[in-house]
Amino acid sequence: MSLEKKEKYLATVKDLRSENFGRNWPFLILSEKLPDGQVYREYPDGHIELQEVLANGPNFEYKFIRY
Repeated sequence: MSLEKKEKYLATVKDLRSENFGRNWPFLILSEKLPDGQVYREYPDGHIELQEVLANGPNFEYKFIRY
């Protein structure tokens, strides 16, 4: 990936994160270092939780694992 594309990608992620926090929504963080089905969720107050994603038909539920 070119430097220009990386910068555009990072700017988009930062904008989405700011938009979520502005609406008092958490920001979902995916990581290849986590086992399948686990994600980090960062909240507007700054805390980050490790959560498990559970599919419930067309909906998703999140189960708290730890801070």
